[in-house]
Amino acid sequence: MNASGKQRRIVAAVLAAGQSRRFGASSKQLVEIDGESMVARTVRTVSDAAPVVLVAGHDAERVMRAAGAPFAVINGRYAEGIGTSVAAAARALGSSADALLLCLADQPWIPADHYRALAAAWEGVPERIVASSYRDTFGVPALFDRAVFSELAELDGDRGAKTVIAARQDRVVLLPLTEYRDVDTPGDLRA
Repeated sequence: MNASGKQRRIVAAVLAAGQSRRFGASSKQLVEIDGESMVARTVRTVSDAAPVVLVAGHDAERVMRAAGAPFAVINGRYAEGIGTSVAAAARALGSSADALLLCLADQPWIPADHYRALAAAWEGVPERIVASSYRDTFGVPALFDRAVFSELAELDGDRGAKTVIAARQDRVVLLPLTEYRDVDTPGDLRA
């Protein structure tokens, strides 16, 4: 809540626009895990913490259908890198959210508790960024206050949200993520 007692709105953006180059011929977002697509599993888990907007690009129609997300943003520049998807989310949600929870479709095993903890650690603190820490680094999933949306909206190429987190260290709270696994290759999925 803010100073006037009004509930502040968090919206989650699940980034699922990539070409899955390291994964091979198929769109990894569509691969099934325990009977549901990777993107649907991520959307379902994230939606326990906040309303979800899907950012689609490569194979957009199939990814959107598989995700079952009620809202989607199409990133026509997805081939240029993840920064364009982050920027598309920030621009699309800039006027409707007080905070943006950035999540990746290829992190299907992150528990809903972690997403809720990110939201709780941000609640009501102006300009705060709450990022996940894992494997001696930090990054997404991460939650960004509206005060940095303009910086997120300027990202391009392979410069992702981590660059904004690194530039704002004085405003960052890190939450340990012990169950971190992402899927970049078919071997990651088998492991």
